[in-house]
Amino acid sequence: MKTQPEITIFTASRSLFGDEMRRIFDRSFAQLYSDLDKGFTPINFVFPNLPLPHYWRRDAAQKKISATYMKEIKSRRERGDIDPNRDLIDSLLIHSTYKDGVKMTDQEIANLLIGILMGGQHTSASTSAWFLLHLGEKPHLQDVIYQEVVELLKEKGGDLNDLTYEDLQKLPSVNNTIKETLRMHMPLHSIFRKVTNPLRIPETNYIVPKGHYVLVSPGYAHTSERYFDNPEDFDPTRWDTAAA
Repeated sequence: MKTQPEITIFTASRSLFGDEMRRIFDRSFAQLYSDLDKGFTPINFVFPNLPLPHYWRRDAAQKKISATYMKEIKSRRERGDIDPNRDLIDSLLIHSTYKDGVKMTDQEIANLLIGILMGGQHTSASTSAWFLLHLGEKPHLQDVIYQEVVELLKEKGGDLNDLTYEDLQKLPSVNNTIKETLRMHMPLHSIFRKVTNPLRIPETNYIVPKGHYVLVSPGYAHTSERYFDNPEDFDPTRWDTAAA
């Protein structure tokens, strides 16, 4: 399962941060993000200062990744090579201002970049792995998706590099398969939200007080017969209907 996180890191670094950062992000950087991630364990929140090896690796990874981002930020500023339409780094260098008008420091931008790339790697990696697993189980679905992609490529002249994000919306079978993968294998098993105002639970007299937390489990609805027919079956065609 190491391959999927690596692919996610490489793809995201190119899409979000541009060609320069993608050339820097090799397998060693994928490992650094893995070390960073392994530092976020339950014991970390209870005993954040224990002298544990994975804490040391986490801190070392954070310093190296942060230094890499800072080096790139400094280089762009010194060259005056900042284009707000090029990538996320340039956009943040120009537009990163708090609501009170205070601009973010370069170190804060570097820390934000670490979080942005880290935050989506698990969800994307796990979803793509399950997507490929289900394709392997269903040769017919492979053929449908293959033909769909081939037809779209014909319209684009046959070059994968010419595909745009908008073109992906022309691949209904691909999108339906992604939706069905997310339904059956939700990457987040629970979502927490802090209550900012007293919240009444519908159809009850119970009120969640301000300051408490509400936990939502997407998996409950995703696998409930109340919302999906035969919820245990992997069926991308269920998303063809208008109701879906």
